[in-house]
Amino acid sequence: MRAAAVPGKVRAWTAGRWGPRRVLTTEVYATLTAEFAYDRLLRDARVSLRVYAHGDLLWRVNSRTFDVGWQVRPNRVWKFGRVFLICPTCRRPATRLYMPTSDAPASCRRCWGLSYESRQYNYRDVGVLREIGLTSRTLAWLDTWRRRTASRSAARDRAARRRELPSWRTATSRT
Repeated sequence: MRAAAVPGKVRAWTAGRWGPRRVLTTEVYATLTAEFAYDRLLRDARVSLRVYAHGDLLWRVNSRTFDVGWQVRPNRVWKFGRVFLICPTCRRPATRLYMPTSDAPASCRRCWGLSYESRQYNYRDVGVLREIGLTSRTLAWLDTWRRRTASRSAARDRAARRRELPSWRTATSRT
């Protein structure tokens, strides 16, 4: 069982309407995603992406530079395997690294104690929604459906852009 988060022990807190609360992943200063790293690695002609490949990349945020490790793990969906970033703090694989403030180091969501926006939703059926016959679960389902549709569309766009990259064509011709 996980222990409750205490403001002094979790590193990323902000003042909320009813006291301190965790910072959301959407409220951070900068985010490095594995998808962005995957695109950059495909563009780099010196890197041949294959399963179990690993290395380091530089992430620049304004005037600061971070050395971020990456590794490729087998995956049926991603063409050359799934890219994971290595958190510099805990050394665990992560799909995103966050900087909550401009002077903070880059770390994963677990190290910072960040929360997802969807965890803050209230699914109780009270107030105006109940009076007009809607439920919070219906609205949550519609929101999830909208987000999934947008995510799938973005994935198709990324795949189309990646097909145009020179290293994508050379790697697919070798297989």
